[in-house]
Amino acid sequence: MSKHSFRYQVRKADHGLYSVVDIVTGVPADVGATSIQLTQSEAEGLLAWLRVQAGGAPEVACIASH
Repeated sequence: MSKHSFRYQVRKADHGLYSVVDIVTGVPADVGATSIQLTQSEAEGLLAWLRVQAGGAPEVACIASH
């Protein structure tokens, strides 16, 4: 799976927290788990889990600013 075909990304939010967002819609990921107001570690863990669920490697994409 190419990095560009994966639908979610970690983005830095306010107050030092992070969100996992849908790069197509720009809204927080609707994945049956909290995807906003996460620590960086939590956001990266959620993103890795989503990658595995999608059949990819659990690598973490670059963190983008909002």
